Amino acid sequence: MRENTTEQVKLFLGLIGFGLLSRFLPHPPNSTALGAIALLAGSHFGMRWLGFLAPLVVLVLSDLIIGFHNSMIYVYASVALSVALGHWCLKRWSWRKLIGTSFLSSFSFFLITNLGVWFSSGLYPVNTEGLLRCFVMAIPFFQTQLFGDLMFAGIVFGIYQLAQRVSILKRRSSSAFPGRHI
Repeated sequence: MRENTTEQVKLFLGLIGFGLLSRFLPHPPNSTALGAIALLAGSHFGMRWLGFLAPLVVLVLSDLIIGFHNSMIYVYASVALSVALGHWCLKRWSWRKLIGTSFLSSFSFFLITNLGVWFSSGLYPVNTEGLLRCFVMAIPFFQTQLFGDLMFAGIVFGIYQLAQRVSILKRRSSSAFPGRHI
């Protein structure tokens, strides 16, 4: 059954609010709900504009405060890829698929953003040694991101699943007893 527009807006705004909260509260480096939000947005909204807009709004609003940097195009592209992964891999999600897709999302973010840092930041020489050094230096960030992505994916998809069940129960209850509202 297709959700109504009010439920869609609530989910969209809830994802943005939770994403912003996770970026502004103290957290280990790269350990926010952004990856999980991108996966759920892709899974729920698909490849339509709302799927990409939810994590993009989180990024833009938080980057306005945190600050922009020269490799953000790679971050934004990685998050867009996570939306697509959510759409392709999690249309009919299971916990097993969620764990695999979260890992794939984290790993692709690690690859893309570190290639971007290596290429455009000037921190590393643009040669094989610089590339290897860039990736080695990023391993601690990958560890905290992987942990955060898995944790937040469990939280976000768990809450989403619970909300779906509660909504279904409310609809069944109200149709079983017309005129009564819960």
